[in-house]
Amino acid sequence: MTDELDPNATQTEKPKRVRKPKDPNAPAPAPRVNKFAALYPSTATVTLLRDKNPKKAGSKAAARFEGYVNGGTVGQALANGVLYADIAYDVGHGHISISA
Repeated sequence: MTDELDPNATQTEKPKRVRKPKDPNAPAPAPRVNKFAALYPSTATVTLLRDKNPKKAGSKAAARFEGYVNGGTVGQALANGVLYADIAYDVGHGHISISA
């Protein structure tokens, strides 16, 4: 015996999700706070602890590491293309230090 679908049978529709309308008087949600921004404020000074770039030559990380050389603060380094993740990694591996 084979299972066949009845061509005349109607399929039940999935119930659609109903969203509540937004309350115009509700307060705006609080902005998300970047945990790295709290650890490394933009005015903190970056000090290089390595004489030469420790990253693999020609890599994107090496290019971003040059952002520390051109910038003396965390804010300047970020403007030069350095990422917060780069700062955390380089501090953890002893390539740079951050002082407030």
